[in-house]
Amino acid sequence: REVSKDLAAANGQIRNSSHEVMEGAVRQSQALEESSKAIEGIDEAAGGIAESTGNLVTAAEESSSATLELGATIEEIASQMEKLFGTVDEVSSSINEMSVASQEVAENVGILSSSTEVTVSSMLEMDASIKEIEGNAVETSKLASEAAEDAQRGMQTVEETIRGIESIRQTVDRASEAIMDLGDQSSAIGKILTVIDEVADQTSLLALNAAIIAAQAGEHGKGFAVVADEIRELAERTAVSTREIGTIITNLQEGTQEAVVAMKAGSEQVHLEVKRSKGSNVALEKIRSSTLKAMDQVNGIVRATEEQSRGSRQVTDSMNQVASMLEQIASAINQQTSGARQLAEGAESMRDIAAHGKQSTGEQAKGSRQINESMEQIRSMISLIDDSTRALTQRSRDVVDAVGSVHKVAEDNASRTAELDHVVETLTRLTAALEEEVGVFKI
Repeated sequence: REVSKDLAAANGQIRNSSHEVMEGAVRQSQALEESSKAIEGIDEAAGGIAESTGNLVTAAEESSSATLELGATIEEIASQMEKLFGTVDEVSSSINEMSVASQEVAENVGILSSSTEVTVSSMLEMDASIKEIEGNAVETSKLASEAAEDAQRGMQTVEETIRGIESIRQTVDRASEAIMDLGDQSSAIGKILTVIDEVADQTSLLALNAAIIAAQAGEHGKGFAVVADEIRELAERTAVSTREIGTIITNLQEGTQEAVVAMKAGSEQVHLEVKRSKGSNVALEKIRSSTLKAMDQVNGIVRATEEQSRGSRQVTDSMNQVASMLEQIASAINQQTSGARQLAEGAESMRDIAAHGKQSTGEQAKGSRQINESMEQIRSMISLIDDSTRALTQRSRDVVDAVGSVHKVAEDNASRTAELDHVVETLTRLTAALEEEVGVFKI
């Protein structure tokens, strides 16, 4: 700007001295020399200004691009902050829900822990009951085995009894046959006794006849009478004996008949007892078979209770592990609940920070847009300054060329003062324009 002022002063001097050119050609030449130097300085300054304005335009364009990128970045940050605020709000809601869920889970874990304790207690009681059942089943298996052995021995005893009864039956049958034979023989003896009785009767009649005859014979018949008496007595005794034997035979026959009836009844009873014994044997066989089946079932129960006992112990161990794990889970959930509360507090703080950041980025984005607008205005103004500076440089060069021409013409011909005045006027306008343009650049 100082150079512009000097140039304006020089132009004024040139304009004042142009009227005296004819009088002081030497002074005009010197003044033109000085003006030429001053204009060359202006030209150099204008060249520097043009270079500076070119750099300034480049910097302004870069700054404008950077501010645009910064604005886009700020807009992106604002958008991300908007999303972040929404996400933080969702996270805060989720954390609150998680906190409520953690409390519910903690309550459910407490209930489950109580149920697990009851289950463990019940499993212990059931394990004790299973052990008792197992002991009873083992004892029952032993008793069933003993019962099977007793049934086997009973079967053997019954079989021996059956064989004994069968032997008795055979003996009874033989005795019955013998008694029946005895009855038959008694009947034969009865017949013989009848004959003897008849003989005795006849003998008695003969003895009676002999006695009658002996009595008729007199003395001679005494010996025969004695014999007849003896025969009579013998016949009487024979008759008595025969009657006694008949009575005995009759009694024997009656006893034989009764014995036969009794033997038949005994034989039938023996047959019945044999059937009953065989039925008992079948029953004992069924008892033994059922006992063996029961023993197998009891052994199966023993095996099942052993497996159940092992399973019960495993379940008890598992429930104890579950109880331990529930304690760990309860502890972890308590820590999680505490952490959830801290997270909720942190999320609330983060939400406030995000809201503040959202507001700040919004204001920053607004300011960035204003900066972009200002930078665009500055870039436009700098472009205008660059264009003006380039024009000023070209004009300055034109002035330098014109001053050179004037200086040459002034040396050669003073008559060209009018042309010099014209050049001075042109230089004055150019200087004014340069001062105006430089003034704009300073602003």
